[in-house]
Amino acid sequence: MDRVLFLCTGNYFRSRFAAQWFNHRTHQLRLGDQVQACSAGLGVRPDSGNVGPMAKEALAALRERGLELDPADLALPHQVSRQELEQASCVIAVDAEAHRPMVQAQCPDWEEQITFWSVKDLGEGEADADPIVQLQGRVEQLLQRWQVQLNRIDQHLLDAVATEARQRERLRRNHNLHRESDLVQRFLNALQPGTYVRPHRHVRAEAGSGFECFLVLQGALGLLVLDAQGHVLRQERLSAKGSLRGVELAENQFHTLVALEPDTVMFELKQGPYSPTADKDFLPMFPLEGTPEAQDQELRWRDLFNGSGPSSEQ
Repeated sequence: MDRVLFLCTGNYFRSRFAAQWFNHRTHQLRLGDQVQACSAGLGVRPDSGNVGPMAKEALAALRERGLELDPADLALPHQVSRQELEQASCVIAVDAEAHRPMVQAQCPDWEEQITFWSVKDLGEGEADADPIVQLQGRVEQLLQRWQVQLNRIDQHLLDAVATEARQRERLRRNHNLHRESDLVQRFLNALQPGTYVRPHRHVRAEAGSGFECFLVLQGALGLLVLDAQGHVLRQERLSAKGSLRGVELAENQFHTLVALEPDTVMFELKQGPYSPTADKDFLPMFPLEGTPEAQDQELRWRDLFNGSGPSSEQ
């Protein structure tokens, strides 16, 4: 989880409001499992005259915005520590003019890593400048960093899906990037040598919507395109390290796939939504999954790509 650290002078008004409002908004936006904010001060003094853990103006502003806090539940202001700086993934000092010199004096090695805003304390800025409104706007801008919605397809994910495939009886595993109701299905398909994909085609009511796109991200696959009698019409080797890495296969084409290397993972794209009862039209002369005959058939297909098997017959 990311950690945002807000800094002001006394850790009493601006940084406290910013942190509380940030955490309130992450809860509303369902980002609480991604990021959390805290606060500290750069010039906390016991003789500051501040009463209680948080300025009454900050408490009132939060209350007006629907966030009721009990001061008894809040920690007292405290001076920032080096440990807090090191634990934070994002550090923001709210007033560049006042706080940059403090940072230079206390932790100069952190100056380049801290983001400086320009929010003055109460009574210090221009007459019409409301620090609460400024902080609220800045927090909303900052939150956009965690509102970006993306699925990362990295090596860690490829390894995890390949490991799951290795542990399953079918020796393959899908990792969906889409929801079942999406009009476009997008997923990773991990296959281990020995997995049997019964020959099938995709036929849809809407012309052209039964296509499939395969892109090998890791390892190598053998693609066999068959006729209605099960004879091989075309074979292609798709490899993450080869000259051919992917294909788009038109609808109504009988085909099967063979894993040629351990931990093979491909990205697959096809029309949705997924309907289990109507997704595939199988060639009936080929064995069902999980049978000894299926294992024998998969070995014969794999031999086609190893150069030791027949070139066209099932």
